[in-house]
Amino acid sequence: ADMYNRVGRDLEEMGSVVDRVDGQVMREVHEFYDMQVKNMTEAQLTRLELHINSKINSLSDKMESIVSGAVSPTAGSPTSDRNGLVHSGSGNPGGCSNTDNVISSEKIAALVNASINSLMAPLLANQMDFMQKQNVLWSQLNSSLEDLREQPSFLPRDCSDHHWHQPHAPSGVYQIYPTLDPKMPVTVMCDMEKSSGWTEVLRRHNSSWGLTSFNRTWREYSQGFGLPGQGEHWMGLRWLHALTYRQPYEAEIIMHDIEQGTFLATYNTFRIDDEARLYRLVVGGFSGNVTTDSLGITHHNEPFSTPDHDNDDLPENCAQNNQGGWWFASCHRTTLTAPFPTSDDRDAKTIRWMKDNKWLVLDDVIFRIRPAAYTILP
Repeated sequence: ADMYNRVGRDLEEMGSVVDRVDGQVMREVHEFYDMQVKNMTEAQLTRLELHINSKINSLSDKMESIVSGAVSPTAGSPTSDRNGLVHSGSGNPGGCSNTDNVISSEKIAALVNASINSLMAPLLANQMDFMQKQNVLWSQLNSSLEDLREQPSFLPRDCSDHHWHQPHAPSGVYQIYPTLDPKMPVTVMCDMEKSSGWTEVLRRHNSSWGLTSFNRTWREYSQGFGLPGQGEHWMGLRWLHALTYRQPYEAEIIMHDIEQGTFLATYNTFRIDDEARLYRLVVGGFSGNVTTDSLGITHHNEPFSTPDHDNDDLPENCAQNNQGGWWFASCHRTTLTAPFPTSDDRDAKTIRWMKDNKWLVLDDVIFRIRPAAYTILP
């Protein structure tokens, strides 16, 4: 009877210790919660709280197991023989010792502290991970803000935009943004004379001034090549599409024959389809002092061809035969990217335009565009 009374008292004391420790656990957990996670998002807080509750429940289960184990028969516990007589455990005659049969409050406290540490460690690790990710996001945001500060506030799509904002600016080399992407500027030659604003698409000039080979690949004709303002150049089909797809454009071709002087061809409609449609040419509304619309008659609605990307109507490769990319059909009635003439032979495959069934042989060409009916008030 004395032994069972002592066990009962020890269990009551241990229950009191468990209650105090459980209260301490809750206080420390909540203090940690207030200190470490006050800046988390609502979703993160919900997941964290579920995680803490799970840990606390697990801790309570462990304590219940400890308490249950304290009264289980072990060495030193009273046992009965087959006659029903109660005997003390071996090595402890006369009763059961608290230190043998009941886990001390110090051991419970140590177990609770270990459990708290195991609970806090992953929480601290998660908090550090969250803070690191937050720092990365802040760094990315600051970098984006710096990029925005460096971007120009004015993004001219073509030379007419420059001309509209600076009517008295000189002709010369400017940067434009056909796609309105500040990271994709295109360098072009702009004619900025009064009521002008023309963007050069193609410049040819037969002299020692910046001669450029036009026998180029599909990719080069798509991106553009040459040095505007410093020599011959081609603007680039992808930029022509980006400009002419968004609004109506007009075109002007100024060409000089080696013997007959200067001729002009204008079109009040000019558009280039996208690469999926092979940069198909759309032109209309011809006028000018050259009497034959060679570009519209033969090349309207034709896809672009290059020596390495043959899209013409013939088995032969017209771009390869004429050493330059163009909107070839059954070859051409004009090609402004062919080589310059080396003789007065007007039937040679050179840069030329069909006029009245005879070839104009050219040594200078300016091909330029601007928004249709563009005007600026004086």
